[in-house]
Amino acid sequence: MDHGTTRASTPPAWARVDAGPVSIGHPEHWTDRRNGERPPGLELLLAPDAAPGRFAPTLVVAVNSFDGTVPQLSTLTLAGNRSQLHACHVLAVDAWDRPVPGRRIEIVHRMSAGAVHAVQLLLAHEGQAVTVTLSCAEADLPECDALFRRMLDEVRWEGGPAVDAPPFGFVPDRDPRFEEFASAQTGRDLEELSGLAGSQPYHSKGPWLAPDTLLLLQRLGDSAQVEALPDGGHRIRGGLGRLELGASAAALAQLESAGLAEPGGALTPSGFTVTTPLREADRSVRFATEREGRTSLLQLWLGHDDGCLVLAGPSALEQMAAEPGGAAWTDRQQIDFLHAGEAPAAVAAWLGIGPAWAPSDGPYAVSEDAFRARRDAVGAAPGGAPEALQHLWGQPWLFWWIESPGQDVVAYLTAGSAGHFRVVRQGGRIVLDPTASRNVYRHLCQILAPAGVRRSLDSQGAAADPRGATGIAG
Repeated sequence: MDHGTTRASTPPAWARVDAGPVSIGHPEHWTDRRNGERPPGLELLLAPDAAPGRFAPTLVVAVNSFDGTVPQLSTLTLAGNRSQLHACHVLAVDAWDRPVPGRRIEIVHRMSAGAVHAVQLLLAHEGQAVTVTLSCAEADLPECDALFRRMLDEVRWEGGPAVDAPPFGFVPDRDPRFEEFASAQTGRDLEELSGLAGSQPYHSKGPWLAPDTLLLLQRLGDSAQVEALPDGGHRIRGGLGRLELGASAAALAQLESAGLAEPGGALTPSGFTVTTPLREADRSVRFATEREGRTSLLQLWLGHDDGCLVLAGPSALEQMAAEPGGAAWTDRQQIDFLHAGEAPAAVAAWLGIGPAWAPSDGPYAVSEDAFRARRDAVGAAPGGAPEALQHLWGQPWLFWWIESPGQDVVAYLTAGSAGHFRVVRQGGRIVLDPTASRNVYRHLCQILAPAGVRRSLDSQGAAADPRGATGIAG
């Protein structure tokens, strides 16, 4: 086999290239970026030209000799990603059967250029491991998603060994722990994924602020103005009167401590930047969670200039770890400022979105009474429930919903190893529709995308019509 030789294909502007034992289709204008070097195991590195400072979409194919199993390859790859990539969040792991058995992994991580979204196809066959990695800037996912899907769908196993394929770094002498229920239901060995949920926390370095402090910050932001100075600099005008300073002393002290305001009440440059989305918001989105009677909120304001103000209560991980029956969550919220393209990954971490083996059947319809009773406390599944619904009923639940002005409420349920479910009211009953975690994430991307940008939703396992969820949160 002539490794690295591009073969013309249809449609126009599309080509195929051999990479070790596989071939893959790609846009014709993507070119080899190895600069004449051929490191062992790196069979392909393609990318288009990109503007300086931008992360270009990239295709990497690596091949290793490997005598292990698909679950081993998946587990080792996940461990490598999480140890080697900064702020890596695993979004999805799915079984893959074409052209040979494997896994499809989806992650988001951070580089100096910003958030990066990666989709990996792992294949283990004929003593070889092939890793196909497609990456793009997180903000470019809407333009790249359909392209990446096509490229993975066109991977073909051609056979034959790769040239100088190095051995995989480490292959354990046993398989990883399997997800017992999912493996029994599907008749295949599926590695345990539920442990990832507890090790992917929401990260924010922002300060925690009380409600009156947040209200003061909003007031200061609404009245703040930038004044140009003769020397070419600028200063931020605004502040509080003498009586206001006395009444707001405690709240102002919090803002000063957080570096957001000056002693007189004028905003600092950081405070002005953080409040810009409040003054110039394109829209706001609120995510609310409920677990055993306690709620928490995540509010985002998305500005016209790519800025995003975030106010976050306790995250899903904190909620799942809390003792049941405790007091209501504190009303303090953590403030942060992000680029809008980073918002979906931050929301996914706050909600605890991660991989799970979705049930092979469903959707499931249950009475509203049964659903509400399970929302409030752990209990037995409805009588006559199928095994998958019984399994779902026994998992830890986090019910959550999305509110955005002018849009219907959309509700979801995250239930441990049972996965994620759209929650829809239909005909007086509650319908729980299994939804792949990759599609939950794409739904977040659609909701948080800038106006006029349409985020692609994977057609496999796509979620149900969100309009049916109206009123579920009540």
